[in-house]
Amino acid sequence: MDQYIHEEVAVLFTKIDQLMHQKQGQKDIGVDVVSVLPAVAINTLWYIIAGVKHELDDQKFVDLTQTVLRFFRLGDQGSPVNFYRVLQHVPFVNKVFQQQKQCGFKLNTYVKVR
Repeated sequence: MDQYIHEEVAVLFTKIDQLMHQKQGQKDIGVDVVSVLPAVAINTLWYIIAGVKHELDDQKFVDLTQTVLRFFRLGDQGSPVNFYRVLQHVPFVNKVFQQQKQCGFKLNTYVKVR
């Protein structure tokens, strides 16, 4: 398992180097690694769990990463829908719940074992 993590850390550093090279000569100092970290983390976990490694520029993988991030951002712990299941069926209350549910369906089709 250490091998997987070392490989992905190398990918992360390579990506950061690419970002630094793109910023070279600009007035802005620093690099926004937040755009890279979720993809690398998800790719590392997927590599360890499923044994499949994706390229960070692969559009299907980018879509998966965005769906995972959206799923967790939509998960509001304070939502009344989480406490009262009957609210899952009330249209004006459950909008965010339905969006998260759609993300879950999309993730399920991606992760489905064949």
